[in-house]
Amino acid sequence: SLLAESYLYNGDLNDAEKWYERCVKNFATKNPELIYWLAHVQKKNGKYSEAKLSFEQFLTGYKAVSPEQKALRQKAEIE
Repeated sequence: SLLAESYLYNGDLNDAEKWYERCVKNFATKNPELIYWLAHVQKKNGKYSEAKLSFEQFLTGYKAVSPEQKALRQKAEIE
């Protein structure tokens, strides 16, 4: 996920999306926040229908406990 994040923060959204997809496939059960970031990048890449599905997947399975997690969940609900 660090590679995906670095692509995201450097503005390389296509590579960020590719790496977030890989991370989601391999680590989403342990780190469901990866699904949020995939959806975020998909939206930035103009893939709105895919982003909507990813946001819905994130919201369906994400259990927000900490204040940071609750804030991320609220961001996903707005997007």
